[in-house]
Amino acid sequence: MEKGVLSFDSGEFLNRAKTIVYNWTKENSQTTEKFEVRTTWFAKTADNWKAILCTSLPDTLLFEVTYKASKGETYLDVYNKIEHRIFKDGTV
Repeated sequence: MEKGVLSFDSGEFLNRAKTIVYNWTKENSQTTEKFEVRTTWFAKTADNWKAILCTSLPDTLLFEVTYKASKGETYLDVYNKIEHRIFKDGTV
């Protein structure tokens, strides 16, 4: 298949993204417990798909998976969530 000619629908992209995150977690985590990959957000812009995912593990990792169709490449970025703060309306 030529570079950049894969065409995903949303389900195919999310399955691909979840598989990438699942495999990365199995290779890089010390856990032996079962876990699932959850989709936090996803969208398609022009010819690119992007998703933010996490796992059910008690870590603070977030995963960004991007498919760039023009290059026929899928990218994985892994982030560690440092903090979660709530700001009520009118407090900032």
